[in-house]
This record gives sequence, structure tokens and C-alpha cells, in this order.
Amino acid sequence: MQLSFAHLADYANVTLDQKLNVMGIFASLASASFPTVHPDMCVVVQLTARSPEYGRKFKVDVRLVDEDGTVIVPFEAELTVPHDDHGLPVNMNLIFRMVNTVLQKPGSYGVYILVDNDEKGSIPLDVIQITPPAV
Repeated sequence: MQLSFAHLADYANVTLDQKLNVMGIFASLASASFPTVHPDMCVVVQLTARSPEYGRKFKVDVRLVDEDGTVIVPFEAELTVPHDDHGLPVNMNLIFRMVNTVLQKPGSYGVYILVDNDEKGSIPLDVIQITPPAV
């Protein structure tokens, strides 16, 4: 199984015919004060499996981690690779939604994607402190 891509986004969904819609991909967040709360973001992941893996059960872990190694948000899902009638690779579109995520301090964060405890990839997230504009 391979990680085709992973993004942080403002919103994502999968249609009934398995089309993936992603809006507002980003790699950084900014706040004037800390701790700060980010109201809503999605981790969008596409995993690709080949025909020998059809029917295989696997565990996906997605973790938002700060630069000290503290897990801020953990997700875990048990899934099964679907079958394709033509023996083609299958793409599995996964969306993990984070609501009201507390970020304690500015710094380098990361979202790590693991399949059966094997890290398949990560998404860097820079959290930046900004000076509010003068009023």
C-alpha cells in the first residue's frame, strides 16, 4: 500500500461515486496569541492498493504532533481494501476532520500517516505568531 498524497485543507468530501473534493489546501497557520484554537481543518489522504491487497484489513493512524513530539490529535481507523472488478489498483480517499484544535505555541508541527504502524508519509504544518495590525 502506498500513500498517493496527503494534504491539510479547510474542507473535503467524497462523492457517492468516489470523487474527492478538496478546498483550501494550506501548509501554515498564523495567530496573534497562543494558545490558539483552529476551528476546523481536514487531513485528506489517498492510499493506493494493488490487487494482491484486495480484502486486506489494515489500520490507519493519523497524528497531529508538535515539535516536542506531543500528539495533539490522534485518529485511528480500521479499514479493508476494496475489490476492483478489473484487477486495477484501488484508491482509498480518507478524510479526518479536526475541530477546535488547540495549538499551544508557535512552531513546526506535523501530521503523520501510518498504515499498520509503518509511516507512509507526513504533512508539515508551520504555526506562526504574527503581530496584530495596529488599529
